[in-house]
Amino acid sequence: MSQSKTFLIINPKAKKRHHKKFQELLKELNASGTPYDQAESKNAEDITTLCKTALDAGYTNILPIGGDGTLSLCIQAFMHKQKNLYPDAAITPKPFGTGNDFHAAFKTKGQTTVSLGLFQTVDGTDHYFVNSFSAGITPSLIQSYAGAPVRSYLLATLKTLLTYKSQTIHINHIKRPTLLFLITKGPYVGGGMRLSKESDHISSKTKVIWIPKLSFQTLIKNLHRLYKGGVESLNEVESYDFEPLTLTLPEESNEIEADGEIYTVKKQVPITIIPSCIRIFH
Repeated sequence: MSQSKTFLIINPKAKKRHHKKFQELLKELNASGTPYDQAESKNAEDITTLCKTALDAGYTNILPIGGDGTLSLCIQAFMHKQKNLYPDAAITPKPFGTGNDFHAAFKTKGQTTVSLGLFQTVDGTDHYFVNSFSAGITPSLIQSYAGAPVRSYLLATLKTLLTYKSQTIHINHIKRPTLLFLITKGPYVGGGMRLSKESDHISSKTKVIWIPKLSFQTLIKNLHRLYKGGVESLNEVESYDFEPLTLTLPEESNEIEADGEIYTVKKQVPITIIPSCIRIFH
């Protein structure tokens, strides 16, 4: 290893999409006299492997060059059996993704120790999320967003809403037809939508938003609430502070969203929060 303590883990698609911004970042690092090393990932799993290798080599500042998904995959490298194995290291997120919801949550520079959500994928592997977890319509939405610019997200959302059939989801022992079940750890999800006014990384306020089947007309009338945090005020919507829970999915669907990526899970999904475990420079 060089004497550098900073390591850039680069999602090549993000680097290509934001080439000018990436070159500006390198100029800033060089101008500030910050030595760094870097590596490009070959695939999603490689991001976690590269981060783990860098941490084991003694790097203490990880810069993910990508979006929330790249950040989340780096975080997996820090954690083992619900513990941060590298408490002296930190992550510095940069807005190289499509939505950059996690990065947008921090309006001022500083350092925050954030909590993580935890669930298991279908093979029993622990997976940690830093910004959002959801079930219902979101896997379909993510597929409709693929390759689209952020400005097209709203149109893709409307098209998906027209064809989506609500699923019956159990939360603990309560079941109901569900359009969206969302655990939001920060203010923004889905490329800038703000469904909760209270969720916040700095105060570690995590909210649950449960939206049942709604008519298309009701959704259209309340589109403005998607970006202003007013969804919680609708009579049909249930919102409450997060407590450990078990999500039970219908037989026909075992996909969920976490930090903007789709994962396959078992029918029953216990979800918990691990407090104050990852240092973030922002």
